[in-house]
Amino acid sequence: MTNKIRTRATNPSLPLTPHWQGYWITHPDLLGNEPILLRYQKKIVLKIKPQKFDVRVSADSRYKLFVNGKIVTFGPQRSDLDHYKYETLSLADEISEGENLIEALVWNFGSLNPVGELSWHTAYLMDGDLITDENWEVRIENGFKAIPLNENKVKGYICVGPEESFDSRATPGEWKKPIYWGMASSRGVYPQKSRWYLEARNIPLMRYEFRKGTEQPGLYDNKILVTGFPTLHIQGESGAEVKLTYAEGLLNTEKRKGNRNEIEAKTCSGNEDYFILNGEEQTFQTLWWRTFRFVDIQTKGKVQKLSFDYFETGYPLNPVAVFSSADERHAKMFEIGLRTQRLCCGETYFDCPYYEQLQYAGDTRIQMIHSYLISQDDRLARNALTQMGHAMLGNYLQSRYPGIETQIIPSFSFFLICSFYDYYWYRGDLDFLRQFFLNAGHCLDFYGEQIDSRTGVFGPLEFWNFVDWGFQPRGIPPSAASGGSILSTLIYILALKAMSALDPGRSNFKKRATELSKSIFKRYFDKNKGLLPDDIQKTSFSQHTQILAVLADVYPRAMWKQVMEKVLSDSALIQCTFYFHYYLFRALKKTGLGHLFLSRLGPWYTMYENGLTTWAEDWVRQRSDCHAWSVSPNIEFLSTVLGIEPACPGFDLIEIRPELGPLKWAAGKVAHPKGIISIEIDEEGNGQVILPRGTRGHFHFKNIKKKLRPGINKFR
Repeated sequence: MTNKIRTRATNPSLPLTPHWQGYWITHPDLLGNEPILLRYQKKIVLKIKPQKFDVRVSADSRYKLFVNGKIVTFGPQRSDLDHYKYETLSLADEISEGENLIEALVWNFGSLNPVGELSWHTAYLMDGDLITDENWEVRIENGFKAIPLNENKVKGYICVGPEESFDSRATPGEWKKPIYWGMASSRGVYPQKSRWYLEARNIPLMRYEFRKGTEQPGLYDNKILVTGFPTLHIQGESGAEVKLTYAEGLLNTEKRKGNRNEIEAKTCSGNEDYFILNGEEQTFQTLWWRTFRFVDIQTKGKVQKLSFDYFETGYPLNPVAVFSSADERHAKMFEIGLRTQRLCCGETYFDCPYYEQLQYAGDTRIQMIHSYLISQDDRLARNALTQMGHAMLGNYLQSRYPGIETQIIPSFSFFLICSFYDYYWYRGDLDFLRQFFLNAGHCLDFYGEQIDSRTGVFGPLEFWNFVDWGFQPRGIPPSAASGGSILSTLIYILALKAMSALDPGRSNFKKRATELSKSIFKRYFDKNKGLLPDDIQKTSFSQHTQILAVLADVYPRAMWKQVMEKVLSDSALIQCTFYFHYYLFRALKKTGLGHLFLSRLGPWYTMYENGLTTWAEDWVRQRSDCHAWSVSPNIEFLSTVLGIEPACPGFDLIEIRPELGPLKWAAGKVAHPKGIISIEIDEEGNGQVILPRGTRGHFHFKNIKKKLRPGINKFR
């Protein structure tokens, strides 16, 4: 097993033709999409080492490509059948003079596929300087078995694909000539000869980096949470077994995780993989990657030699942002936020890497904003906006995509539309966003028809009306399903305002937002409490509704601070969990209370003290230890404490308003499309700001006001 893997995904020397020479090929004995592992191979003999050897590769549903026994890459990029991805690779470095063996492991978990994995039929495709045709060979790897996940082993819903079992004693199937399963052609070519509408990969290849593990069976503590391909180098008697159990945290006798660094009297429970030996020295690697801090390595039978390592994987996120302050915890917490983001970035954004690996619009909005601030690379964000922006189902924008199960969460549809505006604000590329205007407008018009003219808020809304886990059951605020939800209507108003800013020609969006805002405040403001209720029946009051009413300008500006002060002080209000803290923090910044941000980090300080190396999903269910919607403190370290934000679409005009709160000093760097913004500032206003070329800005801190130019700007 090589410690290196291909890191470049595209090669411009390979011309794109509408109709490909290579065919989709598959095993002649397949019944359909049953769980299967296939090995394809092709031997080629070359008189000289080629200077160029370029191919396009794809498979349904996944592949690992090998040249002369060394892994080259894995794929294809996760998408859907209407935008099925292929990788373009140069194999010139791997191909040699003489005989060369090209192999591909292709698998399909069938009905056990991850929810985010779409499939039509198990097949493999190569085109370019080597093509898939009847001259390849294919066999079934009979030792592989996909085992359904058991939710009793983990806390809650899990849908990341099956456990894997490999019995190396099994005799592989005989080599057979493959059969054609369709012509290959680029998306948009007519006639389309297969169900796969092919598009080039639009993000980099995933990381694949060797990490040393342990040579001892028993409990292995990796010290930090990671995503990677577990790899066993092992020798033992024929029939000996090894079981790997992966966990984010160990469980005590009450089935609680507690301090993650405490392992005494705790057990390791979670996803498992199984390996059965054949008496020879062997190397096993799982087909799909796993998420773990702890791995319980259990053996049965005689094992003479064992080494557990892993190849860390994920999107090649290269953050340039940093943050530090007089509180030494903050730099470490910022790194935890970066690690959380890194583990939730793969071929799409993930809500969480252990349980779901799904791209949810609500989660992804926060992840994308974090991405804009920490890295100049916005390819994963553009991919997410493209996938979800086109995932229209009738009148609805789907709440998570890609996925084989349809899910609609109205609030997530609205936050997706807000995400379009976020991209415009940070990147300024309106031409890219115009492709989504039709679907977004149709969605907003449809939900506009759901406003009850008698109440001025939404009537009954279908599907899952999730807002935040602070509402129970199932995160649904009162009256969202039955009708009369002020809270849900406020999120709709935010989407209307975002879309009206993107597409001024739709003046009806702005007008509708204004009318709804005025009506809600006039009709439902509770003078006794000085707050808006969650629904027209006034069955509950929450932090969420007040925050949204501030962000949507439903409250008059003169009331903003007093409302937010009640949000912070009134414990009777339904409280925001980690997800909705993003909106809480934004409202604090908007109302001039950004100096209170650090005082609201109690849950994150607790996680830090409890040994978490990523930020958890919430404090209600305590399921996932890694959830990227919880990275909002990183956003505010940069946007509130350092005070760095765009002052115009595209970020060319930069506003810097530091809010140090109790800190003596703070410093950091923020990614910008044209370079890096750097700042050092202390409580007296001493420090400097460095802006990249092609930008300008304004600095405000206490009594200091200064125009900023590219380069170094010093204060006092």
